[in-house]
Amino acid sequence: MFAKKQLSSAIAIALGASVASMASIQTASADSVFFPHVVVSPTVTTIVSVINTSDVNYNQFGGVVTGTPASLHYRLFYKNPSSLAGACDEVNVYRSTSVNDIQTIDLGGVFGGDTLGVLFNDPSFYNNWMAPNQSFALGENRSPMRGYLLVDNANSVGAASVTGEAFVFEFANGAAWGYEAYSQTGESVGAPEFDYLYSASRSPAQVAIMPFDQLATAFMVTPVGPDMTLGNYFATVQLGDSFGGTSYVLFDRDESIVSGTVPRTVTCVGRVDADTLLTDGALEEVPDGGWGYLRNYRPGTEPAAVVIKLEYGVDVFDDDPMIGVFNNAIMIRP
Repeated sequence: MFAKKQLSSAIAIALGASVASMASIQTASADSVFFPHVVVSPTVTTIVSVINTSDVNYNQFGGVVTGTPASLHYRLFYKNPSSLAGACDEVNVYRSTSVNDIQTIDLGGVFGGDTLGVLFNDPSFYNNWMAPNQSFALGENRSPMRGYLLVDNANSVGAASVTGEAFVFEFANGAAWGYEAYSQTGESVGAPEFDYLYSASRSPAQVAIMPFDQLATAFMVTPVGPDMTLGNYFATVQLGDSFGGTSYVLFDRDESIVSGTVPRTVTCVGRVDADTLLTDGALEEVPDGGWGYLRNYRPGTEPAAVVIKLEYGVDVFDDDPMIGVFNNAIMIRP
């Protein structure tokens, strides 16, 4: 194998009972932003930026307030990064905010260690986040972990008022990949509060697979459903034919089809390596990769997961030496 193995233990993690006693207080009309994949490990952290344009938010106990002081509701669902079938635990907290605020946070607390995980010289004037002395680095004491993050305010009028971006930062080697989070406006009373099935990646989706011996390809999978606060939906990912069957798994680079499909099921969140979606026999037939149709589903629901395709390698690309790290991620859109 090539030198990509030098990085596999670090990046593999990256693109590798509730501990909070606070009651799960929600309003049925809250705006919400959904970060479908966050990771923390000894060499990896996730940086999220949360933008809030509403003055209708929460107090520290979940009651609705207008103006300041105010809070956003943060819910982190997380588990061991190597697990596919395991359930997620939850962190459920309220953290300070103000209208038109941006909070950039290191969830792992690697950076901003003296500022509660808050980055980039935030003055703490209009949003006096320093005063409660409550950390925003929700994954710091839970490393290593893989999960997803929900952040909501109490707004119910107009366009989405809480938005965000994230990047997964493999700081030990200088690799990163990022995405725009999914935002949803407030639901009507009695409707599901976080109906994120709309965010599920299309299924089937045509995906390209790089040579297996030079680059690692993996799929970051977050099952979604009508209420993401439940934390433990499941979904299956599978490479197959365009009709949802298993007559073939991939086309090779000379348009020949190869069969040998292995479905993988993920609960809550997980990483599925592309080579684990093929039988050993199929892998022998497609050493240089190819392309195929990736499905994400569960019985009665398709599509059923947000899927991000990750590719990375070190020192070699197309059999030619290179300097540093090749690192790329593609969010498969709805």
